[in-house]
Amino acid sequence: MAATSPTSISFTLTRDAPYFGFLLGYGPSAAISITGFTITRQAATDPIAALYGTGMGQIPMDLRIENAVLDGSGNIARVTNKGGAGAMFDAVLGGTLTPPDTSAGSAAIGIGSNWMDLSTPANLCGVRLFVLARRTATGQAYFAGALANAAGDGAAQFVLRYLHTAAPDGTLTTTLSGVPTPPPGSIPRGVNVWSLIELEILPAQTRLWYNGMEVAPGAGQPAASPLYVKTIGAHPNKTSTPAWTGQIDAIVSLITDGTQDARADTIRQALLARRATARV
Repeated sequence: MAATSPTSISFTLTRDAPYFGFLLGYGPSAAISITGFTITRQAATDPIAALYGTGMGQIPMDLRIENAVLDGSGNIARVTNKGGAGAMFDAVLGGTLTPPDTSAGSAAIGIGSNWMDLSTPANLCGVRLFVLARRTATGQAYFAGALANAAGDGAAQFVLRYLHTAAPDGTLTTTLSGVPTPPPGSIPRGVNVWSLIELEILPAQTRLWYNGMEVAPGAGQPAASPLYVKTIGAHPNKTSTPAWTGQIDAIVSLITDGTQDARADTIRQALLARRATARV
């Protein structure tokens, strides 16, 4: 007997063995064998990739260490930007090149003189920046920024810095400094654990999230002047210490006017899932 389903999967029944045929009413001496079709698996959809572009609510920059291009020695030569802006936001590893941690899908950045430079400075104004990373040292650390005139338009130097301080109750918290004043509120210290930081800079305010929880927003900047990032993992002058120390998994940017929380949440959930980091 042969049958064809509406999906064009065909099978043939024979009578040489007992079990499947018995279940289909052919008695203990029947068997079933299936021939003539191919099973294909549909690739999982990447919710981040679905938002690639350079317009409002889209992703111009998506740097994931798994997309690193290696040199002949197995060291990272460049991290390809998969976002809508393409090669202009590719990242080139500077300083001491180190192999990627293939088991963890991340790269150690800021250890010694190791950093990444974007091919083109990225303006953080009107952007929500997502950073999935794990710090491995305490104390303050320079994380990212750009020197004055980084894009040749007279912009001032801009530096993002992690600064650990003791809270009134004796606990330690972390604040990102260097953002438009007043800075966002403090976030958990998070040393040696994977953390997702989201920083959104708008003319009206500055917002900050830690693993999906928003901390107290700042009042924002007086004007939407450019705030560029070119160097990641160190002070933009490459010499000021201490540099950021730890692993980076992914850096993603979303163009926003403050009304893109739903799309931001899509990115957030996808990044949190990469490290099995629970949303708080």
